[in-house]
Amino acid sequence: MPRCPLCGSSHVTVLDSLHPQAFCASCGARWIQDGRQQRAIKQVHEPSFIGLGPRRAQPRLHRQQQDWPW
Repeated sequence: MPRCPLCGSSHVTVLDSLHPQAFCASCGARWIQDGRQQRAIKQVHEPSFIGLGPRRAQPRLHRQQQDWPW
């Protein structure tokens, strides 16, 4: 059973094809699994919204109407 070359996880999916592609469910890495050899390893950097916390509302700036003397 192959493991991820970046994080060592065993949560790996291998697609059987001419160039078997493998994907890590833990860290998102992708590579070509050629027998026991792992090559063309790529770390996928996708924006993560986990851990950003709740979005804070921006204070509204209200223009106060003033009575001008003129």
